[in-house]
Amino acid sequence: MSVYLRNGYLYIEFRYQGVRIKRSVGKKGIVTLTMAKKREAELKRQVALGELDLLENKVPTFSKFIPDYINNIKNIKRLRDTDRTEYCLNLFAKYFGNKKLNKVTPSDISDYINLRLEEGKAPSTVVRELASVRALFNYAKKQRIFKGSNPVSDTDLPSVDNRRERILTHEEEATLLQNCREFMVPILKVLLNTGLRIGELRSLKWIEVDLDKNLLTVTAENSKNKKARIVPLNKLVRKIFLEQKLQGTEYVFDKLNKSKSNINYYFKEACSKSGIRGLTIHDLRHTTASRMLELGSDIVTVGKILGHTNLKSTQRYLHPKQSLFDAVDNLTNFNPTTTNITTTND
Repeated sequence: MSVYLRNGYLYIEFRYQGVRIKRSVGKKGIVTLTMAKKREAELKRQVALGELDLLENKVPTFSKFIPDYINNIKNIKRLRDTDRTEYCLNLFAKYFGNKKLNKVTPSDISDYINLRLEEGKAPSTVVRELASVRALFNYAKKQRIFKGSNPVSDTDLPSVDNRRERILTHEEEATLLQNCREFMVPILKVLLNTGLRIGELRSLKWIEVDLDKNLLTVTAENSKNKKARIVPLNKLVRKIFLEQKLQGTEYVFDKLNKSKSNINYYFKEACSKSGIRGLTIHDLRHTTASRMLELGSDIVTVGKILGHTNLKSTQRYLHPKQSLFDAVDNLTNFNPTTTNITTTND
């Protein structure tokens, strides 16, 4: 029976696509049977049109849904990316973790942005954190955990300028290598001579290195864009690898693989001792790209070595050639009274 009386109250109860829907209409005498049936008809209409969230009572809180989401992405993302994602989600959960997913609003996202910015976090940091939050909501919607829009997608995020390239000078390189810990020296040299990301070098195993052909393979699993690529080894890197191979470890740089959380600390420590400011370990990759282009390597080749999927990523490392500077410098010597000018019709 879809409308019934229990303990002096009228109830509506029916099933839709296997989900039981039950509502109290009101106390008998105040609510008539006719009124209850009208409410039943309206409720069925809302359900059929998707205006009513049937899973309202089953929607988890943000905090409770994090483990489900992390378990899903473990097979898709690299371990370090999964750890970073979980860290970002837990940061957001500190403020709104007790809210059900369908109750988190764009206003909450805006409040989070303001809170993080007030804590001194850079806009780019906040945007990266919210990228993880957005992905969680997208996954929850795809799994039909809740209905509604993604609150992050409905929020204006801080503008970020990612066009930052800090290039290490040769003088800084010499000082840095003198002041870093001994085990870091070959690591930094390889980074500067291959353009590898630190995560790619950390995950590099000997089975992915061919010293006979002077090549290494960055596997799709360890690549940022999930595409494998081949990176050639120059004489310096080959010599370093031959020395490392004597250690008989699975990874090329075993200590690097075991010190995941400390590598940035050691790098910052070396920069501080060297008086170098504004440099990150990822900037060594920028430096490699810039040096290869300055030495005459073509942009397509450099892009392939770095694993860029489009030339725009590589073009930012291009610098004006000396011939261009010479061309404009010559303008300072221009004298129209002594120079013959020939014009052409274009």
